[in-house]
Amino acid sequence: MAADRSGKTWHRLAACRDRIDMDWHSDDPEMSMACRNICAGCQVRTPCLAEALHACDPWGNWGGLSPDERDVLTGGKNLRMLPPHGENTRYAKHRCRCNACRAAHATYERHRRNRKRLTSRSD
Repeated sequence: MAADRSGKTWHRLAACRDRIDMDWHSDDPEMSMACRNICAGCQVRTPCLAEALHACDPWGNWGGLSPDERDVLTGGKNLRMLPPHGENTRYAKHRCRCNACRAAHATYERHRRNRKRLTSRSD
């Protein structure tokens, strides 16, 4: 079997490969369940999960498991530590776009602009 551009042969066979209509990183329970249903019938579920565990990927559904389930599977030793949802760092550095992280980023930006405004007035 020939490898694709990434060097991984299993990617070509993944049931999710052309499913751009699905949000594999969604926190929405309905979307997550729909994604997991696609994973359930996938023939390359095992190598997909293995890659997620090897890469310590804290996002999305991989191999039919959520990040929390992968964390339980590894005893909490395999996923990168991320700031909790609702912090600007998770939005800015880790690109989480959930509502709580967006709100935290908006608050951070509002405070930053106010500090900048106050600093420029005192000069």
